Amino acid sequence: MFVLHANWHGDQLHIWGESSELFRKLTPSVADAKKIAAKDELKSEVIANHPFACTQADLRELSARVGFGVAENATSSSMQLLLPFDHNNPAPSDRLAVALDVDMDQGADLHLDTVQVPTLIVGVTEVQEKLLAFEIAGGLNHEHTGHEFQFWCAAARFGLELMEDQRVVPTVQQDRSGVVKAHWRPWLHDAAIAERAATLLAGMPPICRAVTDAHDGDGWLVLESFLNACVDSFLRQVMLAENYVEAIEDRDPTVDPHVAWLGGLLGNNIEVKNLAVGDVSLVRGVRQWLAILEDIGEGRPMHLLLQLDEPSSALFTKQEGEEDKHAWRLSFQLITNEDPPTI
Repeated sequence: MFVLHANWHGDQLHIWGESSELFRKLTPSVADAKKIAAKDELKSEVIANHPFACTQADLRELSARVGFGVAENATSSSMQLLLPFDHNNPAPSDRLAVALDVDMDQGADLHLDTVQVPTLIVGVTEVQEKLLAFEIAGGLNHEHTGHEFQFWCAAARFGLELMEDQRVVPTVQQDRSGVVKAHWRPWLHDAAIAERAATLLAGMPPICRAVTDAHDGDGWLVLESFLNACVDSFLRQVMLAENYVEAIEDRDPTVDPHVAWLGGLLGNNIEVKNLAVGDVSLVRGVRQWLAILEDIGEGRPMHLLLQLDEPSSALFTKQEGEEDKHAWRLSFQLITNEDPPTI
C-alpha cells in the first residue's frame, strides 16, 4: 500500500509518497519511542529523513500506476515538510491511516516537527495539463492519492478558466537588486472571482501548507504562487507558439520602455532589459495603471482585451504591397463585461 502526495514548492509541483511497508517496519512501540525521543533531545538538531517515504525510483513507478505519469527525465529533488509526529515518527496521512486501520485519535503526544522527503518534480510548463488530465481520467477517485490532488486539480481548473475569460493582466516587478521582471498575472479583483478564490482557499487541505519555505504555511501565498506560475507559464507558451515577439524585433527598447516590457512578456526571458539605470518610470506607470483598474473594476467583472489596429487606409498608396510598410498598433486593455463596456 502506498499514498502519493503533491506539494507546491519553488514554483514546481513536488510529488512524494508514503509506504505502508516501511511504516510497519519503522514504527516503534510507544515505550520505545519515548526512550528514543529522550535520547534525541541530547543530540544536535538535525532534519531527519521521513522514515516511511517512498524512494524516488518508486515514485516514478507509483505515479504511473495511478495515472499521474511524470516525465521520464523528471528531476529528482527533496523538500522539508512540517508534519504531525506521533512520538518519534511522522504520523501517517489519513489515507494511509485508514488503509492500515491506525487510530490516530489515540496519539496523545502528537506534535509538529520537520522532516525531509524525496520528491519528483513536475515542471510548471506541464503541471496544469497533467493535473487536468488526471482529473478527467478519474484519478481523484484513487485510494492511493492524497486529498490534496483534488485541491490542485481544482486550482488548475480555476486558473484555466481565468485565462479563458481573459482575466489576466501584464505586470512588472522590481526585486531588491534592482532587476525588473515582467509577469502575466490572474486578475482576481472582481467580487465574483475573489469569492471563488476564497472558496477554493477554504477547501485547501492542511498538507498543502506543510512545506517549510518562504510562504511560511500561509495558504493564500501558496495558492497565489500556484495560480501566478501556471498563468504566466501558459500564456508565455501561447505567445511563443504564435511568435508575437516578432512584432517588436525592429523596435528599440532603449527608446521605448514598453518595448522592453513586451520583451519580458512575449518569451521565456522574464527580465525587462535595456532600461536606463535607475529608471523606475515603467514600474511606477504600471503600478498606477493597475491601481486605476482596481478602482474602476472594483466589484465588476473584467477581462483582458488585446486590440490590434491596422494602419489608416489614407496612408496606403495605389501600389500593391505598400500596406506592409506601415505600423500596426497592438494594445493591452482591461474591459468590463457590461453593455456598453468600459475600457
